[in-house]
Amino acid sequence: MLGLARELNTCTTPREALHFLLHQAIRLAGAQRGVIVETGPEGELLFTLGVDRDGFAISRPETQVSHSIIRHVLGSGQPLRSSNLSQLDELAQARSI
Repeated sequence: MLGLARELNTCTTPREALHFLLHQAIRLAGAQRGVIVETGPEGELLFTLGVDRDGFAISRPETQVSHSIIRHVLGSGQPLRSSNLSQLDELAQARSI
């Protein structure tokens, strides 16, 4: 943890710190990629940052994730694991997951 804190302290911009933290979360979770998504004033999805498992920024992260899953998680406030996606009725109706 101390090493992570030291490395985080070397970040010189908020975006660099977000990138570092997202990459660490991806590594801990064993995920393929991670995306930071915000909602705009009209409820639109704003893709702030995307990072792959190797720590590289993803250009156009909005094309790499399921919008229906993001909307489900935002609406429910609950995390969603890939192992139970097909059991959710509202996602079963989506064109793609």
